Amino acid sequence: ARGAVAWTGSILLTMSVLGKWGPVFLRAQGLATHLGTLSPLLARLETLGAERPAFARLTPLILQGRPARRLSALERALSWASVESNPILHFLVNALLPWSVAAGLWLESVRAGLGERLPGLLEELHEFEAWSSLGLYAAAHGGAWPEYRDEACLDFSALAHPLMARESAVGNDLRLGGDGGGGGDRLALLTGSNMSGKSTFLRTVGLNQVLANLGAPVRAAHYVCGMLAIESCIQISDSLADGVSYFYAEVLRLKEILHVSSQGRPTLALIDEIFRGTNNRERRAGSEAVIRALADRPTTLALVSTHDLELASLEGPCPGLVNWHFRDDVAFGRLTFDYLLKRGPCPTTNALRLMALEGLPVDAPGG
Repeated sequence: ARGAVAWTGSILLTMSVLGKWGPVFLRAQGLATHLGTLSPLLARLETLGAERPAFARLTPLILQGRPARRLSALERALSWASVESNPILHFLVNALLPWSVAAGLWLESVRAGLGERLPGLLEELHEFEAWSSLGLYAAAHGGAWPEYRDEACLDFSALAHPLMARESAVGNDLRLGGDGGGGGDRLALLTGSNMSGKSTFLRTVGLNQVLANLGAPVRAAHYVCGMLAIESCIQISDSLADGVSYFYAEVLRLKEILHVSSQGRPTLALIDEIFRGTNNRERRAGSEAVIRALADRPTTLALVSTHDLELASLEGPCPGLVNWHFRDDVAFGRLTFDYLLKRGPCPTTNALRLMALEGLPVDAPGG
């Protein structure tokens, strides 16, 4: 009699909860599916963390939480619960004991335990992947390890773009800020011909400083810097949806740069073709105002490129500003570039020459 009562109670219990275990099964199955591809990686990190202290310091949550083992337990629980997919077997098993109840409780327990730790585990995994990428970059490309200073300074030689092939990348030297040897120069005004390398140089400096801030090697012969916050106005675009023109978008970006640079934190500002979106008179006035504001900030280094050669006259009246330029040459009727940074304002222009070379009806200088 007692057995019959127990069996009846088991059947009633199973029938009362059958509708509730479907969502539990689906949640657990989704979690196992998404994490299944990570299982080999997690297992490898657990092994490395146990063998090597350096990995243990990078992945403490993975080492302590053992997510690969928990994922294996989740998959076992899912295989137990999957008996529901076979109606006949499901009926026979649940006729003998409350299989669905036991499997569901186990499944939910394993899923909840893994899900509770999941955000921290994924964050740790993402960080480990970032450090691994930097390690692979260092192993594949090498370069100079940055030397750090507790001030706003930037001093490098043979600096080249990290993503360009070594045989085609051109290195350049520059020194800004710091107490020694820089002469108090903190702002470089870059002038130069079209396609001569101004924009690429700004990107080169910015990308290498990002690598330096991360503690990675840079593409240079030597690189000395402070831990500089990077603010840029390089690739601005308008927005029809937001009703923002190119010029207004640039104004907002420059406003943000001036705000950040006023906070006293060592900052590197990179500004390409300042105020290109307005007329000559207002561009000159606005550019001079922004350049003077940046020069007044002792913890800010800045590189500003422009086609307005008149701005070169700010060297001297604007303390800390120095002129640098890239230039072109003509050989056999074609423009050539050496992409080397040179001191002083650019002595040449090439816009009309480029127009003439492409067949536009203009009178180019010298031809």
